[in-house]
Amino acid sequence: VLVFLIVTIAVTLLMSRTVTGRETTLVGANRPTAEISGISFTRVTIVAFAIFSVGLAIAGILNGAAFGQATAKSFPDLTIDSIAALLVGGTAIAGGQGSPLRSAGGAILIAVISNMMVLNDFSTGGRLAVQGGVVVVVVVVLDLMRRGAFRR
Repeated sequence: VLVFLIVTIAVTLLMSRTVTGRETTLVGANRPTAEISGISFTRVTIVAFAIFSVGLAIAGILNGAAFGQATAKSFPDLTIDSIAALLVGGTAIAGGQGSPLRSAGGAILIAVISNMMVLNDFSTGGRLAVQGGVVVVVVVVLDLMRRGAFRR
């Protein structure tokens, strides 16, 4: 939990208070405009993948420390959980919208829902169905909110 908090705070500060973070957001929101502004898409992409790699290394180290081993098959559901957490946190698939704090909130929500279903002995298919349903509902609600459908 402490590592999760530290990494979330560090990435939030990186994205909100550094030029690299702002460039990353701009490239995600509108690549042609970013290139016209003189931002190197290649450099921003390399930096984003480097930050992602550090996060994966931390996850691998923590997994190895917790279970005494780490293999390529240690994270079978990580892709689905990661994408679900980002979508529930309000990060746009097309890019340009989202924040590390909201993504962390989405990760916590997905983890709590998954843990509750494991404790209640849901099948793997049932867990994935519920998780998918939560993602669909949250994404639709967020999209309606962005379009102003809930405004008076």
